[in-house]
Amino acid sequence: MTENNIIWSREQLAEGLGHDLGDWVRDPVGISSDITGATGFVIDSRQINGGEIFLPLVGKNQDGHDYIEQVIKNGAAGSLCLRDRVKNYSPDIQKKLIASDDVMADIKKLAHSRRKEIHKNRGKVLAITGSVGKTSVKEMVAHVLEKSGKKYYKSPANQNNTLGVPLCLLNSPADIKAGVYECGMNHAGELREIGETLCPDIVIITNIRENHIGYLGSLRGIAKAKGELLEHMMDDNPFDPPVAILEKTSGQYDFFNLLSGEFKNRHPHGEVISVGEGDFCDVRLKSARAEVSADAEYNFNISAQFKFFARELNYYLKTHGKHQALNSLFALAGLRYLWIDEDAAVVQHAQQLSTYGAPSGRGNSELLKIGNKRIVLIDESYNAAPASMKAALQNLVNYVEPALGSSKKARKIAILGDMKELGDKELEYHKEIVDIAQRSGAYYLIFVGHLMKQAWEHFLLHGSAGTVVSPPRTEDPGRGMAFDNVDEAIAELNKIIVRYDIIMVKASKAMGLVKIVKHLQNKANENQP
Repeated sequence: MTENNIIWSREQLAEGLGHDLGDWVRDPVGISSDITGATGFVIDSRQINGGEIFLPLVGKNQDGHDYIEQVIKNGAAGSLCLRDRVKNYSPDIQKKLIASDDVMADIKKLAHSRRKEIHKNRGKVLAITGSVGKTSVKEMVAHVLEKSGKKYYKSPANQNNTLGVPLCLLNSPADIKAGVYECGMNHAGELREIGETLCPDIVIITNIRENHIGYLGSLRGIAKAKGELLEHMMDDNPFDPPVAILEKTSGQYDFFNLLSGEFKNRHPHGEVISVGEGDFCDVRLKSARAEVSADAEYNFNISAQFKFFARELNYYLKTHGKHQALNSLFALAGLRYLWIDEDAAVVQHAQQLSTYGAPSGRGNSELLKIGNKRIVLIDESYNAAPASMKAALQNLVNYVEPALGSSKKARKIAILGDMKELGDKELEYHKEIVDIAQRSGAYYLIFVGHLMKQAWEHFLLHGSAGTVVSPPRTEDPGRGMAFDNVDEAIAELNKIIVRYDIIMVKASKAMGLVKIVKHLQNKANENQP
């Protein structure tokens, strides 16, 4: 541990926890004298790199206290420890302990303390939630922050719940200019708890869709739960009020008035920004089309035209799908309010987004050479919900084949797995997706999982419900097949794949369709000299 890596001094730890050193010989009441600072905090004993403080959580199946001695020997600066457990360790280990009455309560104390420091240092916190798109928006914002040279922190993958977000604050340096935190939920009350700790300056709610409807009962229930993040925002400066950036659309997914109304009730001086495709939006996507890239072997860009308040702008995205163009507008709006009164910076930020590439499993595409086969793989294996399934199928329909090396139209193969957390109507949602997939123009349809299989069998018996993905099918009818597990799907894929196929893989992460992605990538690697 070097001094340059320390993000928590001993004094900051003591202030955050609200107690001093204490008499460790007779009664450990605070921080051991051997702890001088920390490079961060971890809850996983395997993540000790040197200088971190370990947080020993107690769960149903594991007790973090069992690993305290190990993490100290592996280079941890110290560890929290329940007060009545301190005596269980040797004097050498005790020198590295911070006595705690409640580890989770102390995590929140430290998180609140760090949030106050960030605010005091004039840093800003951007919180991002929504049914789909929140990770992409977070990564886009962080990409521009990186390019801009601003000191920032972004929450790592999967640290977006009531434990993960406080942990992110603990690992945020106090002098960051921007903190970008993804906030997830699947039950009411969770985003309220996160918001109380995070106290954001800016909140982005990308959209309201059916994700987690099984827990929340309705789209309105989802909207109300997402809106909890708007309740506890930094609101102590009338010259720099909180900002809510919300989707504005029409039809069943339009909750702009509900969310903006609740926001204004709590923050009368706050500012609401609308993002969408309609003329009524402050930040409006006017068009997005795929264009073959002149500087890449196989990929293509999205050429996007949008209106940012009064400014008309064009830019390119190194990804595909209109939904990513919309995600980029949320990112640009969030960046605008991280730099108040710097409207001109939006042009620079849009240019910086042109080098952004989607994270693994979230729509990234790659050219693979397997034997004499030259294929494109679109990896959407990280997550799935009805809205994102529809968008992914539409993107597959519109996918450009820029460098497959054939004048013959490429076959498009959709491999679709079960979607999770959809409640009592889960089978109905899967039937809808099967119906859309059958009409999408995909040459092959491979369904994986018991829900997709049931939906496919229903389709075979009853036919289409009439939902259409544009453009309609113009080639041979889609060849559909359904499998119980991933291995069966891989075996079938090996039989049918030919040169110039474009293969899209999408499912909820728990379905493990990333195994198909890795299988294809490994076969391509075997082909390398």
